[in-house]
Amino acid sequence: MNSLNKRSESNYHKVNSVTFSGKEMILNVDNNVFGFYLKDISVKLLNATKKELEAYRVICSGYGINWPLIDEDFR
Repeated sequence: MNSLNKRSESNYHKVNSVTFSGKEMILNVDNNVFGFYLKDISVKLLNATKKELEAYRVICSGYGINWPLIDEDFR
């Protein structure tokens, strides 16, 4: 379940993709790629299953990502 946001006038940023490689999260936002070590940003994401990581939604007009299955946000 991968729910990437669609570009709309209410979105300030377009989250193109959220992927995971090992213990790193890779975000493609507005066609810019950012990498984050999970241990530095969230114990919940670090310990989440693949299913939990893939079940995210873009929130706050593209300024945040929410993982509802583990009740975690990243902004």
